[in-house]
Amino acid sequence: MKIDLHCHTKAVKKDEPKSRNVSVKDFVDTLSDKGVRVVAITNHNCFDLEQYNAFFNAAEEKGIQVWPGIELDLEVKDEKGHVIIVVDPKKAIEFKASIDELLKGKTPDDVLLKFENVIEKIRKFEAIVI
Repeated sequence: MKIDLHCHTKAVKKDEPKSRNVSVKDFVDTLSDKGVRVVAITNHNCFDLEQYNAFFNAAEEKGIQVWPGIELDLEVKDEKGHVIIVVDPKKAIEFKASIDELLKGKTPDDVLLKFENVIEKIRKFEAIVI
């Protein structure tokens, strides 16, 4: 079984290629054709619950699990990097609320979070952190 825990489905930052914007059909067909059975949607600095639900429902019909996630821009000890966070699909709504709090007042292009703040906010999810 193939698993992809780092999958982008939309261009949200100004420098991201528009080819990241995929339709539900193309997303599910590509996963199915490649034999991927578990995937996490991890767009940059954005968790779109509506899009997630559409992908989740369409993929489920083909036996593919879609997990909610995000890739966040971080600052750790004066260095910039990324962290990928993936949570249980049953917690998607609660995850959305926590992410919205973390990103309040920011656009995807101006997110730069402290690692400690992110971990504190997502600790309750028992998330996969990469």
